[in-house]
Amino acid sequence: MVRILDSATVDRYLTTDVARGAMRRCFLLEAEGRAGPAARTDLSHSAGWMRVLPAVVEGIGVFGHKMISFTSGRGVRYVITLFDIETGEMRAVVDGEAITGARTGATSAVAADLLSGPAAVAAIVGTGSVARTQLPALAAV
Repeated sequence: MVRILDSATVDRYLTTDVARGAMRRCFLLEAEGRAGPAARTDLSHSAGWMRVLPAVVEGIGVFGHKMISFTSGRGVRYVITLFDIETGEMRAVVDGEAITGARTGATSAVAADLLSGPAAVAAIVGTGSVARTQLPALAAV
């Protein structure tokens, strides 16, 4: 069964702690050679561009891609698809904007936790959806 996860569903279940734990696990799996990205594909068109970012996470049995599209005057859109490694069946189609922001914040938090000591000051550059995930994620570590 394919699950369709819209942004409201992602926002409801993807907490800062869940995202941080998932990124930590993915980094460990990548270090073990059981996860990682493949070459991305970029495509330009008259109204913007599209980028496809494929990856595999053997450690949890999925592969898929994130597709990012930009249309001039309309902005950026994200979608993530996941497939089962064993069966090839599609598992999910996910609105990728909330996932992208949470993943970016969680990546910063995992890096700060592992690579630095306690800090009282952090600089966040930007005001978009991705920037807004940084402070709660960093504050958690």
